[in-house]
Amino acid sequence: MVGGCAKIQIDVGAPWDSKEAPFFDDGVDIIRDPMSLSGEWAFRQRNWLDGRVQLADSIAVVEISSVQTASDAEGRHSKRIEVAVIEQLYGKNPNHRVSLESTENEPGYQLILRHERYLTGRFILFARWFSKAGSTPDAVGNHFHLSPASEVMLAEVTARLEHRVKEEEKDDAREED
Repeated sequence: MVGGCAKIQIDVGAPWDSKEAPFFDDGVDIIRDPMSLSGEWAFRQRNWLDGRVQLADSIAVVEISSVQTASDAEGRHSKRIEVAVIEQLYGKNPNHRVSLESTENEPGYQLILRHERYLTGRFILFARWFSKAGSTPDAVGNHFHLSPASEVMLAEVTARLEHRVKEEEKDDAREED
């Protein structure tokens, strides 16, 4: 869901692929320093971070302004997280304010419930924007993941982004040849 009044055209990414769900689980983590982990958890966190950085259409530092609970006519619950974009690190977001929604059938919903009390302050938003199949031509959906915007995490994301941008520049140069 895209928040705000002004409509800004964004380049949506590739069609949503359910294989990306582990990276964009519509959830959160509260790990401020993934490099302090060891064993299987360290391996998973590094793979998830690599996947998020490589596949995200947008990466931004955001400030969480609210977390709300909603339910639809069938009684299904969802969590809506309202964020304000503080710094765009990669790609674009459709607005300065963005609404992120996690429904109870999404893998990250339980993480939001479990960690809701920690959802204040700045986080790094990893988002995949895509056209909603069967909707109006300009209907855009998203899947996301939020990680704390700690100094360590920002340094890890920045380093991985530098590598991604270099690879994209190489690909662009090859296409021009």
